Amino acid sequence: MVIAIIVGLGIVWATTGGPERAERQGLFIEAPPPAGGGRTYSSLEQSKSKTGGAQGGAVAGETFETSADIERELARVEAELKRIQEELAYIQEHGEQSPYKGKVTLERTLSGVRQSDPVKEYVVMKAASGTGARIIVSGWRLESAVTGSGASLPLGTPLPSAGSVNSKTAIVLEAGERAYITTGRSPVGTSFRTNICTGYFEQFQDFSPALRKSCPDPDNELYDFGTNVAVTDDACYTYVSRLPRCSMVITSTPLQVTNACWLFVTKNISYSGCVENHRGDANFFGKEWRIFLGQNDGLWRERREIIKLLDERGRIVDTLTY
Repeated sequence: MVIAIIVGLGIVWATTGGPERAERQGLFIEAPPPAGGGRTYSSLEQSKSKTGGAQGGAVAGETFETSADIERELARVEAELKRIQEELAYIQEHGEQSPYKGKVTLERTLSGVRQSDPVKEYVVMKAASGTGARIIVSGWRLESAVTGSGASLPLGTPLPSAGSVNSKTAIVLEAGERAYITTGRSPVGTSFRTNICTGYFEQFQDFSPALRKSCPDPDNELYDFGTNVAVTDDACYTYVSRLPRCSMVITSTPLQVTNACWLFVTKNISYSGCVENHRGDANFFGKEWRIFLGQNDGLWRERREIIKLLDERGRIVDTLTY
């Protein structure tokens, strides 16, 4: 893009006279057309001589009446050129800025990036609230500006299935959603969007940070879905009320529990049972993705690091410096 802008300015300069025009007109004190009016030092001197110098009055619309005016304008132009040069230097060093800049950011949470274990090392990415945007992030890349190490964001599974191979699609961040991007491999074999049932994954696997255990209360599940359990089965109600959230029962059947009660527990108090019962609920999905880069070793330095978030074309979305 920068090269195209420079070529375009060159074409405009050439078609308006190029170097010959500069020789005829003298030093510009205002940018040439179409960017400015194109006034030059020589034209200013000519206008002054025709009107008796600065004291005789300037040409209509002319504001550069003294050498101090010219110096101030030259200083302004030099400052603008310096700003443009700094922007070009930044683009050369870091890359072109993405149109997603400001819409997706890396959070300044350092507890995850300073872990050496790839299973515990993570970066937090967030989509801005209030934009209404749905942004596909699969194919983006996290990369160290210091070491050059990094990895691309993979495909994921919006609703993972337990105990089976999950189909994968592009990961989409909705406005206000976060993604915890872990360096290591997924404990469940895929990147996934959280829901009110994914807390069951924590029973047998370790996630960093830990998944929220916001599963439905087993006691409420019994009232809502225990149609085969007799209302008078007090032993069942007592047993189920003592079961912890997000934990399927892996012990043998207690002696005081009836077959109907046990069938309810094995069918409903599990990840699969939770999904079956609640996937249609309005609050089923969370506002969080767990993305796994599948690396065997850590990617980020413990200190003096610059992590770049790059879009699918390698343009900078955001950076995390610490």
